[in-house]
Amino acid sequence: MRRDLVQRYAHLLPWMDFFNTTITLASTSNVRSSTCRSTTTPRLGASKIRARHAYDFTLLVLRVIIYFNPLKVFIPAGALMALAGLVKLGYDIIRDNLLERVSRCSAR
Repeated sequence: MRRDLVQRYAHLLPWMDFFNTTITLASTSNVRSSTCRSTTTPRLGASKIRARHAYDFTLLVLRVIIYFNPLKVFIPAGALMALAGLVKLGYDIIRDNLLERVSRCSAR
């Protein structure tokens, strides 16, 4: 990873263990990237990842997505809220016979 790429996204870097993830997410959102093969050795010891890390990682991914492409989050969320509102409206109309009440009021 090049230094100028890291410096471009330095303001996004958390004070946690997700430095590599943040840089990768930020750079793939804006920069054309390529992959190359690398070899690794098997990890020794037990993993130090805890449930709290999964929560922090999820928040980090959402933060980076919202920063670079907010519509990927807000359009589905808005659509779900609009759908919930329409379902609630239909439920209220059926439960309270609102259409019948409106027709009685307009006939008076």
